[in-house]
Amino acid sequence: MEKAKCEFNSLLVGMILNFIFTILGIVFYARTHSSSMLLDAAVSAVLSITTLVSIIVSHNVNKRATSKYPLGRYAIENMFLLFRSMSMIAVVIFSIIEGSVTIFDFYVNKGDVAYDATNTELVIYGILTAILGFGIAITYLSNYLKSKKTSEILKLELKGSIYDIMVNTFAIISLLLFANVSFLKELAPIADAIVVIILSIVYACAPSVELVNQIKVLIDKRRFVDEENILFEYLSDKYKECTFNDIYYNNSGNIINIYVTFTFNENKLYEEIKSVKDAINDYLYNKYPGSKVYLLIDERKIHKL
Repeated sequence: MEKAKCEFNSLLVGMILNFIFTILGIVFYARTHSSSMLLDAAVSAVLSITTLVSIIVSHNVNKRATSKYPLGRYAIENMFLLFRSMSMIAVVIFSIIEGSVTIFDFYVNKGDVAYDATNTELVIYGILTAILGFGIAITYLSNYLKSKKTSEILKLELKGSIYDIMVNTFAIISLLLFANVSFLKELAPIADAIVVIILSIVYACAPSVELVNQIKVLIDKRRFVDEENILFEYLSDKYKECTFNDIYYNNSGNIINIYVTFTFNENKLYEEIKSVKDAINDYLYNKYPGSKVYLLIDERKIHKL
């Protein structure tokens, strides 16, 4: 099964399961007034929507370069990742504010807390979310293996799904502890708000890192100088008939782009030039599966092309 088909199948199933996750969170929130369940629903809704966008992005970035897009369409994926990280951060900020207001209102204004989830409801919710979470993870894992581990999109989605399972499990166990451990029962009315703030901070880590990375990618800042130097030394030593003028390596998290400019020290026949280019291409594709490689016979630096 080809990489694009594996990505499409996985993302489609992931989108559907995240949508079910969203509905489940809303239903249980309506019954229990649990902000942590509402946070689950909001995060799943963002993932469901962005996964739909990811399907479109996955289709477009795999299109060949054209005269209109001479370097392909990989910037589309960077813009998508930027949008997804900003959406997640917005949800997280809202949840932290809501949780903080609940705690403040309870202690300062002696306000009532609406949260009233029972142990049974928490356990049922935990089991259902675990089933959905493992379903999403298994879907991504099976298709990632079918793609021969070449899809960075599926790799990241797989890590994200495992991360969500761990976070949801932590949330349910924490709420059960607050409700049933004697020295924590005093905090039971605001347990949900406390868990929401903790979860929000945890959830904020990944999109914050992703946001910074995508901004760096979009402003085209060199971030992998060490990797470029390794490639430069290897290629210069391996192909002594060439002078390598510049190597630009960029890993956006989902896509690896490699640009190489080089010249031959002596005049070469077409067959000899093609042989060297093919050998360099093969080496880079084997070292970085699924990457996009541009080999340019030119004396200039990449930024001067």
